[in-house]
Amino acid sequence: MRAIELDGAHNVRELGGLATWEGGRTRHHALYRGDSLDAISERDEELLFNELHIGAVIDVRSSQEIAHAKWKDSAVRYYQLTLLGDQEIGTRAFPNASPGRLAQVYLSNLQQGMPAVCATFEVLALHLSAGVPCIIHCAAGRDRTGAIIATLLAALGVCDEDIALDYVQSNVHAHQVTQRLAENPLYVNGRTADGKPVMASAETILGFLTLLRGAYETPAHFLIESGLAAATLTQLQMALVEYPRSA
Repeated sequence: MRAIELDGAHNVRELGGLATWEGGRTRHHALYRGDSLDAISERDEELLFNELHIGAVIDVRSSQEIAHAKWKDSAVRYYQLTLLGDQEIGTRAFPNASPGRLAQVYLSNLQQGMPAVCATFEVLALHLSAGVPCIIHCAAGRDRTGAIIATLLAALGVCDEDIALDYVQSNVHAHQVTQRLAENPLYVNGRTADGKPVMASAETILGFLTLLRGAYETPAHFLIESGLAAATLTQLQMALVEYPRSA
């Protein structure tokens, strides 16, 4: 797991090296997560798409959010798989200061966006099983992306502690991300009362996983209920988890 330092995005990282309960590790240089890529520079594009070889971008924002996106690299497969519709963005109260309530919001978002979650995992399986690195992003790279990534990692057997460790990495450049979001009236509901950066809490993502398991028994069961084929989940497991070679 390492941060990718970019000019035009501030919360991009790689998801390799996370431990699973069965003794495996998530594969390096395969899956990335991030905040909006709308403002990435030419140098950023070179790093992401030529050096890191990311070949598929999954954007879970709404149509209204991407209205002014400046996507430039037509050689990269781009998927808009909206988790929340335009009517949800900037309208609902966003309980940044309450980890328990925010965990409930995460679960509600995934339940409302089940078709997008299923499609996201199908796209990941398609490209990752072919050896094509992928990135998932939203606006801040913390909430919608965080819930989707946590669900994926938990379904792959990644330890909750490592999932939480990844989640709170969004705090590293929280000031820059918060500042950029504050410039967009769409995200007024996500601002803190004192204007300080929104910080990710391990309690939020662990609470979300507890709620997910309480409602569906396992993250994998949730994904199957969303319409994902068991074979697709197996594809993801094979593409994203590696085990030490036997002596």
